[in-house]
Amino acid sequence: MIEKHRKLFSYLISDGQLTGLFVFFLVVAGFTLMGLSLYFFDHYHLRIIGMSLGLAIASIGGYSARASTLRIKPFDNTYKKARKSYEKEKDES
Repeated sequence: MIEKHRKLFSYLISDGQLTGLFVFFLVVAGFTLMGLSLYFFDHYHLRIIGMSLGLAIASIGGYSARASTLRIKPFDNTYKKARKSYEKEKDES
């Protein structure tokens, strides 16, 4: 069961970054949600909510694409190593 989830997870995140296919999906889904909210919702507040959610989803995809271009790994576990190094320094002092 866990292996199935790991395989699915590997399609979403690899090497500490979102995969290109998932980034593309986020951007397309965000813009699609924005367009569909304009087309289907007649109430003003529902349109604003739909546009806001779509913009948020598309921006997550855009920011993660920019992070991969700059080789920044936002989903990496290096912060754990940094915490351990600070613990060692505290023990010594």
